[in-house]
Amino acid sequence: MPYGQLEYEKYEKQLYWEDMEVGLEIASLSREATLRQCVKDLAARWFFHEIHFDEEWAHKEGVPHILVPATLHYAYLLTTLTDWIGPQGMIRKLGYQNRGFIFIGDVITTKGEVTSKYTSDGDHLLDLAIWNENNRGERPSPGSATVRLPSRTQAAK
Repeated sequence: MPYGQLEYEKYEKQLYWEDMEVGLEIASLSREATLRQCVKDLAARWFFHEIHFDEEWAHKEGVPHILVPATLHYAYLLTTLTDWIGPQGMIRKLGYQNRGFIFIGDVITTKGEVTSKYTSDGDHLLDLAIWNENNRGERPSPGSATVRLPSRTQAAK
């Protein structure tokens, strides 16, 4: 995959709460983890641990390749959710855990599934299981999210 190219099924229109159901898979987003992404992330945070850009250092630390920073694990999840819910959707809550590694050169696919659908205080909400999956079939950063979607009935008013 060329640098900067993303492959995913992006929704071209707004999602609505009425169209969702438990078990529905969210649109996935795939991208290659690149050294350039890592360095930009590190520079933005003024955090330059060598394990995130120096292969030799990574080997000294006992890992086989350069590690992608945890903040990029989170960014991959966040980008996928914001693209999926559309411009009128809102992320209410997003949490995840780092349970494994993403290495430079890995193809990461962010996936998810609707686990609950409900209303609360007039908001139309979905709970989701969401995760990053690497090209080895591992899920190094599983998480959960709550999103608010617009309702067709409220939009019609």
